[in-house]
Amino acid sequence: MVETAYVGEPVATGSLHIVLKNDGSVVAEGTVPVSAPLGFTANDCLDIGQALGSPVSLDYRDKAPFKFNGVIHQVHVQYVTGQ
Repeated sequence: MVETAYVGEPVATGSLHIVLKNDGSVVAEGTVPVSAPLGFTANDCLDIGQALGSPVSLDYRDKAPFKFNGVIHQVHVQYVTGQ
């Protein structure tokens, strides 16, 4: 589970405090200094195991959600600052 809470103002460009939980236990947390603008939809972000957002082409629309049938052993997400 991913929990987010805005830190600071304005809401659309403020930082986010993020908590990652697995089976109810916190496994990681941190702050992202600048959040994405509200131009993104909630389902076009980070999907793991299936693509819930928009397809890359309307030719694939009827095949969504592109569920992965394998086993995901690990996921690593890292915030990288521009250098």
